[in-house]
Amino acid sequence: IFMRGGNAPEAERAMEDIIDTDLLGVQYRKQVIGLLVSLEKFAPALRIAYEARRKYFNEAEAHLIYIQLVLSCSERSDLLSVPTAVALDSAVTLADQSGAKLFYIIDDRKDADPLKGEFNSTHEISKRLIGKKVNDEIDLKQNPIDPQLERITEIKSKYTYAFQYSLENFERLFPGYPGIHGFKTDPHGDATKFKDKLLTILESTN
Repeated sequence: IFMRGGNAPEAERAMEDIIDTDLLGVQYRKQVIGLLVSLEKFAPALRIAYEARRKYFNEAEAHLIYIQLVLSCSERSDLLSVPTAVALDSAVTLADQSGAKLFYIIDDRKDADPLKGEFNSTHEISKRLIGKKVNDEIDLKQNPIDPQLERITEIKSKYTYAFQYSLENFERLFPGYPGIHGFKTDPHGDATKFKDKLLTILESTN
């Protein structure tokens, strides 16, 4: 209401009164996110969208809201910048000696879920990873009989990791759901076929 009336300061003060967005469903959070973006409050908007995606992971709309937000504010939020070392809110990829990769999200939250790759800052894994950089090697398992070094291959913001995961897996998670269409192309293939695929996708969205 305040925004429609051109009263941005009052709108911002009203936003401060929204204490717990965790009680809101996906669509209400979408409205809050839209208002925050209009106020150029990209960091809190991104945090709310991230939490919505996490809580409503099985709902396609939560992923779409998150993807669209990141695309619109990718250069306007420090939360999406590339960390130089592992820190809170980092997503870390490690490769073992066989080349198999695992990711770890270092998250300062009480409800961190290791099944989702999340580890609280007080967890032993987090303590061993924080401060490390790409190409550093670490023995997370600490097995005295058979030590196994793993190498850090990538460090990114957890917000970037979530965006990339949702974008890459959307069609597999929600087959047939409108909003995102992907297709594979051969860089050495027929450009006409690429154009035809692109036109088909664009026509299906109109």
